Amino acid sequence: MALKFKVLLTYFDPPPYTAGDVEKRVLAKVNAELVGPVHCRTEADLLAAAKDADAILLDQAPLTRKALDALDKIRVVVNCSVGVDNIDLQAATEKGVFVANVPDFCTIEVAEHTIALLLSLWRKIVPAVCAAKSGTFDWEKIRPIERLAGKKIGIVGFGRIGRAVAKRLKGFGVDILLYDPLVQREVLDQEGVGWVEFDELMKLSDVVLIHSSLSRENFHMIDEDEFKLMKKTALIVNAARGSLISERALLRALTERWIRGAALDVLESEFQRKDNPLLKLDNVLFTPHLGWYSEDALLDLQVKAAEEVARVLQGSLPKNLVNKEILP
Repeated sequence: MALKFKVLLTYFDPPPYTAGDVEKRVLAKVNAELVGPVHCRTEADLLAAAKDADAILLDQAPLTRKALDALDKIRVVVNCSVGVDNIDLQAATEKGVFVANVPDFCTIEVAEHTIALLLSLWRKIVPAVCAAKSGTFDWEKIRPIERLAGKKIGIVGFGRIGRAVAKRLKGFGVDILLYDPLVQREVLDQEGVGWVEFDELMKLSDVVLIHSSLSRENFHMIDEDEFKLMKKTALIVNAARGSLISERALLRALTERWIRGAALDVLESEFQRKDNPLLKLDNVLFTPHLGWYSEDALLDLQVKAAEEVARVLQGSLPKNLVNKEILP
């Protein structure tokens, strides 16, 4: 039987798994050929690789209006992540292209990683380990450490990951504060957390956890003014998107000791990470954008993204349609 559809699989950085094997098995059931994985980082890369594709499994590359206008056969694009800020959604809707994502991808992993960063920062695990390995068995070198129980933890953003973090934090006996302008009252009642205004959260929290998605409206939502609201003893943890925090402001807040410390799994520009002055500070804990990772999450992502493409190629709607304006 002749193959009916062509599906492009892209990758931005070399994938940490055998990309394509799982997707091929899913797409074979709908008589689709998988092309790739193809290295795509730019609009030009995508235009060259996707010119005959009916669908794209997209990894971070920018899908612009120009690219969409040039791709005549495209019916569906699945972003292999939670966020879709690399896609021109309005242009896709106007062209009649379905855009889907995998919204429950790595929810558990990022929640667990956030808790790990929080506890490591709060309990000063990294300096303690470094001291012990150098032969300094003196707990007084890392004083003071306070009890986490009873402290106020502010969560900015209460989607899947924010809720998963709150659920895990409850066992620590902390007071959870929440800011999310889109959260519904029944969700607050269900989860048992207290909603506060953004400025109030920044003022009251002993630790601020960032779990918002990135948009034009909340780019640099935490800048110098927000850092100046925080307690001098406060910590901030970002395992969401780097551009939610102004790195220039964060650098000043940390060097001038407006706040006590930060834990970051993301940076504004990860391509410049070796030269980033934040990484040289002793009050910053950094992991190389691995909060999303587990072997289980990788398999989930491959299967669920390919299944979305298969649904559309069979004439159905994506389960996780992002540009709902496309519907009549």
